[in-house]
This record gives sequence, C-alpha cells and structure tokens, in this order.
Amino acid sequence: MSSNGFAMSYDSTPKIGRRQLLAALGVGVGTGLAGCLGDDDDDGNGNENGNGNGNGNGNGDGDSEFRVGLNSEPSTLDIHESGRIPEGVALAPVHETLFLLNSDIEPVPHLASDYEILDDARQFVFQLEEGVTFHNETELDAEQVVWNFERLVDLGAHASVFDPVTEMEASGTYEVTIETDQPYPLFLRELSEFEIGMAPRDAVEDAGDDWGREVIVGTGPYEFVEWAAADYVELERYDDYEWGPEFTSRPQSNVDRVVLDIIPEDATRANELTAGDLHADYETALGQAASIEDNSGTEVRRTQSTWTFLPVNTAKPPTDEIEVRRAIAHAINRGPLIDVGLDGEGETTKGFVPPFWANALPESENEELHPAYSPDAAREELDAAGWTNDEEGETRARDGEELRLNHYSFPFPLLSNQAEAIQAMLSEVGIATDLQVPEASTFYAELENNEHHLANSGGAFTPFASSVLSDYYHSSQKTSEVGGLNFGNYENSEVDDLIGQAQFDPDPEARVEAALEAQRILHQDLPAIPLNLLNRIYAFEDGVQGIDEWTEHPLWWGQYHLHLREVGL
Repeated sequence: MSSNGFAMSYDSTPKIGRRQLLAALGVGVGTGLAGCLGDDDDDGNGNENGNGNGNGNGNGDGDSEFRVGLNSEPSTLDIHESGRIPEGVALAPVHETLFLLNSDIEPVPHLASDYEILDDARQFVFQLEEGVTFHNETELDAEQVVWNFERLVDLGAHASVFDPVTEMEASGTYEVTIETDQPYPLFLRELSEFEIGMAPRDAVEDAGDDWGREVIVGTGPYEFVEWAAADYVELERYDDYEWGPEFTSRPQSNVDRVVLDIIPEDATRANELTAGDLHADYETALGQAASIEDNSGTEVRRTQSTWTFLPVNTAKPPTDEIEVRRAIAHAINRGPLIDVGLDGEGETTKGFVPPFWANALPESENEELHPAYSPDAAREELDAAGWTNDEEGETRARDGEELRLNHYSFPFPLLSNQAEAIQAMLSEVGIATDLQVPEASTFYAELENNEHHLANSGGAFTPFASSVLSDYYHSSQKTSEVGGLNFGNYENSEVDDLIGQAQFDPDPEARVEAALEAQRILHQDLPAIPLNLLNRIYAFEDGVQGIDEWTEHPLWWGQYHLHLREVGL
C-alpha cells in the first residue's frame, strides 16, 4: 500500500503512557493491576474501613441509599486528570460530556443539541443545549466549553484528544467552532469519554487546590457530597436534573444517596455483599464470582473488556527473527492459561483487537491467520532458522549461542501465573526463558531500556480497533523510544499508514477496511501473541433494579454514566 498521508499525523508523544494504561485498566501506578483484572490473592482480612453501616435503604433521614463497593481508592476526583475505573464510577454521574455513545456505539449529542461536520471533518460546529446549569447554578455556555477543552490541553492527561485541533472558539453564546489541521472523523467519539466532562470555570478557580478533593461540580444527575479518603465517596441526587439522554430508560437513578465504599480486599467486598452490607460490587474479583453467584440472595453480570497478551520484542535478537516469533506463537496453548490465571473467567483469543470491538477482525478470521497451537510446528520453525538441539526439551543453540530469552511479567498474579505457564510451554520446544516479575516501575524501566524479549501484559479498555492499533502497534509508540505501549517496538510503515487511515480518513468504509488490513498484517509480523479475553464482573443483590436496562448497552461496564441512571433500588 502506498503512503496516503495519514501516517504523517503522528508524532512521538505517547497517546497512552504507563500511567494512562494503568488508569484505563483501573489501577494506580503503585498498586499493580489490582482493580484491573481482579486480584484473587486476598489475605482474608476484614474491611479496615470500619464503616459498619449495613446497606439499609436509608441514611437515617428517610432517604433511599445505595451502597456500592469499589476495589481501590480514586487517585483524583479532578475530572480532567482522571481515568481510572474508581474515578469513572464516582465522577461520570457528576460530570457530563457533549456526546455519549448510544447502544449502537455511535456518538450522539448530549450537552450538545446539534452539530455540523464540515470541510472533510476538519471543522466542527457544536450547538449546545440551552438551559443546562452546573450544580452551582452557573450556566453551561460556549465559553465554558472552550475553557474546559483548553484546561484539558493544559493539564495534559487527555491532551492527545485535541492534538489535531488548531483553533477553538465560542462562535456564539451556545455555539462552539473547532478547526483541525487534518480530517478528524473520530473526534465526536473522543469527546464522549467521561474524562472530557464539563466543569464550571468559576468553581474550579475559586476552589484552587481544593478542586477535585473538597469541591467537585458538574451538570450530571448526581452531586458530589464528600470524599472521605480510604473510606468512601458520597453523592446525592440532583433534583433539578432535566437533560438525560433519550436512549436510557430514565434520566437518573431513583436513589437519593449513593455511597461508594472503598474496600480493597476482594473477599471482604464479596462478604459484605452476601451479608447485605453492600447493594453491589462494581468490579468483583474473578476468584469471588462463583461464590457470589452461588449465594441465594446475590447475582453477577459478566462482560469482556480487557485482554491479556504477550508482546514480543521485534527489535532485539533473537526475537527479531520471524521464525522465532512464529515458533513462540505455535508453542503457546491458550486454554490452560484461563484456568491458571483467570479462575476460568475468560475465553481464548487470537485477535490483536478483541473481536467484539468496533472494526475488529472476526475471531474466525483470526483463527485462520494466526499460527495454530502445535509444538511440532514450533520445532520445525526453529530448526529451519538454525536453532537446533540434540534432544527434545533441551535448550536450542545456534553458532554456540543458546536460545534464551528475557521474559518479564507485570507484577500481578493473573499475569505472572500465565507467564510461568508460558515459560514451561516454551521450554518444551527448546526455548529457555529467564522469567522476572519486578515491581511495576522496574517492569516499565526494563522495557524502556529494551531489556526484554517477552513481556506478559494486559490491554486497556479501548473498544475501537483504531485506538488499540494506534496505542499498541504504531511505530510512534515504541516503548524503547518514547515509553509508549508498543512493547514489541514494532515498526512497519504500511501498518503505520493503515492505522493513520483507520483514524483519519473521512470515508467510513475506508477507515474500516484500513483497520482490518492492519490486523491481517499483524498476524504475519507477530509483534505480540494475543492470549485471553477477561471477564469484567458486576455483582449485586437480588433487589437491585435496572440491571437489565443497564446491561443492554454493549459497552455497559465501561459506560460509567449509565450506572446511576439505570441502576437503583
């Protein structure tokens, strides 16, 4: 494929760095992957919060109260610096965005009332809903929106959303005009992310350092009350809320008060739920799901939104050899990895993009294109490349050098357990690995220093093929160069062009085909080995209402704003 110019839109700035990946996965940098994939290494200790409130259905004043368990503390409640799962659960009911993703996963106006896309998606004109006010009674107008966008750029955590933007202006009292230096057809989708929520300028500036801790103000169906660090976040129903989306069954939940109890211990959250002290647990650990499901008064809902994969360093000998990468792919049996790391809560995949996300290759095509599990085929690949041994299982060598790889795993039991199983599988075909499970900061430092050949990791919730491809496989995101998520340090100019086209071509059909073709090439080049899809689990008491309405949305688990619209008592 000849260059089409779309790849020129990229720079070397990581679109998602190490902190942003952990944020998207739902964890803080210092906590490993706890809160991402479900940590079943719980020590069984009781809840140290000591709230002892029980769920009840009231707070002593006769108001209804809904208690939900969170598995980790928010890092911040400043909407423009947030990104982790606990922050989404707490902030999406408070702050709102100009657009939301409907059940067809299409962005539709929310705080915007209408819009125009002009000049091949280089100019955007947004009309705002009139009469929308923040909880402090400040009106949402065009100047407020532009100020919010400028603040997002200044703070940096989500500035990449505005990378193509060259001008933003309040072109009318309720009209915002934005211009870009290239087609940006996915801009509305980016504006639907909860972190791009609106906050009132006066409240932010008046609060100073208290903003995002003591003071939090939005336009959403719930108001912020209190964040008691390491204990709970409290919200209350905003009674003047009148602008809910049309695609939900109701604009806001029927509960007056919401308490998000911070309970890091997985077993404690499960016990409090089954004992009636919580109404729900937003991110139930994989190892706790079966016992909650077996309990007579509680249920679970599952979806898949995260995956595990094994990046292979294409820039470091000997994994720079395609024969070695194919051998690794042939040697891995994905089925046992589900039991080893996921307590059976997942499925195998051979897709570089989870197959249920927009513009992903169907799993049937992934099966056709990806190397099948076959230790014999792995041995044949290595033999053909000159990596030989005298006895089966003996470490192979070529020209006196052993086939020994540096194998790292992120320090989370789910991933490290899978890494140990993979180590044994590779040993069977004559590939020796030195497995290391360092702390998180060391893991990333070693990858940035190009010390790794293999690196067990997990993917973030980015439910669009173009986002996965740009974050994990575009050459501008090489870990060794910019600290990005391209852990395989993969570079293919054709794939770069296709990724650029998948993101920026004004023609929707061209974007789809570009994303699909990029995935087909990845199967040829194997900069990573896809492994498993993981379940995300929401557990709740039988009396909780609105679960069916919430989970009808295909992305329900990560559409945090829907939670306290649909779910209640």
